Amino acid sequence: MPHYVNNSCLAFTWSSLGQCRGVRLRRSGDRCRVEAFWSDDTGRSVSLAETLAAGRRALGGGEMTVCLAGAADSGWAMADVDMPNLKAAELRNALSFELRKHTPLPVERLTWGYRVLSKKSGGNRVLVRLYYLKSDIWRQWVETASGLGQLDVLLPPPVALDPLLSGKTVFFPGRNSHDCFRFVPSGSGRAIVAAAGPENERPQGLAEALPLEQMDFGGLKELTVEEQLSYVGALTLGVYGLTRALSRDLATLAPTPEGLRPRRNQGVRVLAYALGLYILGCLLIGGVRAGQSRLARLRLLESERQAIQAQMTVLQKQLNPEVRVYAKALQQELTDAIAITPSLPLALLELTRLIEPPAWMSGRFEWKEGGQVDFQIQEVDSDPDLASRLEYSPILGDVRELSSIYDAKENKRTRKFTLNVRYDTEKERAEAIAAAERRREQEAAAAAAAKAAADEMAVDGEGEGEEENTSTPATGGDEAGQDAGGQNQPPTPPQQH
Repeated sequence: MPHYVNNSCLAFTWSSLGQCRGVRLRRSGDRCRVEAFWSDDTGRSVSLAETLAAGRRALGGGEMTVCLAGAADSGWAMADVDMPNLKAAELRNALSFELRKHTPLPVERLTWGYRVLSKKSGGNRVLVRLYYLKSDIWRQWVETASGLGQLDVLLPPPVALDPLLSGKTVFFPGRNSHDCFRFVPSGSGRAIVAAAGPENERPQGLAEALPLEQMDFGGLKELTVEEQLSYVGALTLGVYGLTRALSRDLATLAPTPEGLRPRRNQGVRVLAYALGLYILGCLLIGGVRAGQSRLARLRLLESERQAIQAQMTVLQKQLNPEVRVYAKALQQELTDAIAITPSLPLALLELTRLIEPPAWMSGRFEWKEGGQVDFQIQEVDSDPDLASRLEYSPILGDVRELSSIYDAKENKRTRKFTLNVRYDTEKERAEAIAAAERRREQEAAAAAAAKAAADEMAVDGEGEGEEENTSTPATGGDEAGQDAGGQNQPPTPPQQH
């Protein structure tokens, strides 16, 4: 069943004998019905363009009504070809070569288009319906269709088949009432079979020639069989114009001349353009006002600057000459001051000196702009004084320990630090000297305490040895007794030198 998206459609066909047909279709949900139809068999005595213009006025239709047209008989050809699934530009180039297999005429003398019908299994191949006609005939079609005013598509009616009426045989009348062509579905598109012959081989009504589901032919059913069949082409184009396949195929069909293309929603477009111009004007006016306000502000600041400059000039004249000399020297000193910071090699040497083994610095060392350094160390035994040593360095400062993580499996601790490489201020140098002096005093006191404790232990050891020697008998017993007595004595304490 076709998938309808448009609400109404006008479709017109004409033949080489001057027979013109037109229908106006209306969609209602998933159903489609013929609202009105029109015919003119005056022949070629009147211009076909004028005849179609009269038909357009007779059928009416609003601005949003889709309009299609095409010739109902010969003058064109089509072929269903199997092509690779290419991009649009590449597929069109490939089809221009494929076109040479179907006609001896050069491509420059042809007007052609195509429709992508379906993708085959796997998606690597597509079925394409290629149609073409001589450029002279196309210009005749354009001239004929110019009577319609606005036209969406100029197309031979059988080209509109598939997916419309896919898998069903469709009958199209020929040039005269005895000719009929069957478009039979096949494995690679549709085969065209001539059905000229007895009356029983021809369809006996629209429902048989155009087996559309959910279609109400309206007053067409009251016409004779031959008259009904003459509307098959117009009905096919009309139903195709209601489906979403039309909008999908617009980019690949033969292009409609610029003068015939519809100009829908002109009021909305004019309103959009007017709104755009209004917004642009508002932005322009707002920008001008903002510029004027900014200019006024700059002028105010300039007047204030000039006033302050005048006041400074007056005050400078009132200054003592010595004060002016001092101020000038101070200004020159501030102007020439250049911040000097330690270099990266010097910072690395200082970190190497302060981070003592068995701690080592891992590979995460970052030197950032402004002399900031981020690094991490790994150690087996945590050094609690490392941050203090780094802080008291004359070229390092602002030390912060970011994290400390202990890895029990590897038996090591990873600590992350950040610091600034800079020279210490006078206050920091004084604090560093005082801290170093305190550390030396603490180390000296600890060394003196350790030495005193060692001397006291040595004196106590000599006193105990003398007491044991006096308690030993002057005369001993036998040799075994003497040996036993010697084994019970404690060893001689080490001599202090």
